[in-house]
Amino acid sequence: MAHLLHFQLLPTEGYGIPWVQSLGAELEVYDIDARSDDVTLHYARLFLEQAEHLWVTIAADDSSDLSKVQAVLRPLARRRPPSLQIILPEALPGLEVLFRALQPQEVHHLPETEAWPACIRRGLEAGTQ
Repeated sequence: MAHLLHFQLLPTEGYGIPWVQSLGAELEVYDIDARSDDVTLHYARLFLEQAEHLWVTIAADDSSDLSKVQAVLRPLARRRPPSLQIILPEALPGLEVLFRALQPQEVHHLPETEAWPACIRRGLEAGTQ
């Protein structure tokens, strides 16, 4: 089963990830926002330990505090899942070193979050989960 970890670091109204329902695929989903506490981050790390096929989506820009992304994803450098795909709207300089350590199969830069489900769906259908 594929896992999706979503970081919502841009201001939004409400909770949840509206576009996830459009995937129509079996995904275990966990999301973190700018207000998430240490307990939430701990459970996110536990979630990652179960992942064999992992998608990470990061809704952030160059003014976002990326410390939660780094804190949660850093342990993956020691135990990276067999399949790791990352989607974010733009290159974020604060994550470049982390991404080099993680060595994901692909880092997708898709500025419009509306395009993210299609990218994930193509990966699921191609077997990159």
